[in-house]
Amino acid sequence: MTKLRVGLLFGGCSGEHEVSIRSARAIANALKTEPNPSKYEVLPFYIQKDGRWQAPEVAQSVLESGTPLPSEEKSATTARTHLWQFPPLAAEIDLWFPILHGPNGEDGTIQGLLQLMQVPYVGSGVLASAVGMDKIAMKTAFAQAGLAQVQ
Repeated sequence: MTKLRVGLLFGGCSGEHEVSIRSARAIANALKTEPNPSKYEVLPFYIQKDGRWQAPEVAQSVLESGTPLPSEEKSATTARTHLWQFPPLAAEIDLWFPILHGPNGEDGTIQGLLQLMQVPYVGSGVLASAVGMDKIAMKTAFAQAGLAQVQ
């Protein structure tokens, strides 16, 4: 049986970066328990605070240490160039498991990127993530659906 390649995506550009690392560690450990190892090959991908994606080797070291990588000083042009470079193994992922907290993660942005890449991912889609992150939009959507709310 061929294992499903799961891309564990964590870190990100938000104030909840460190929380994302802790969540990813918990999920990575859970995916190591039986019967998961026979079903899934888990490849971690770490997004630094400056937006650069790191390959599984570096991502694994962040998971093990629980400590974010420092951002490197780069010119604006060089920094932009790095933002468009994904690690080569990213193209080989069967299913993405985004574990990004806060803005640029659970607000629909990463879900939109994954949809543009035409790859499946776990969790809510773009609209549900965006509306769920914006409390005013969520209350408006609930009101339009006729759901009772606390005032």
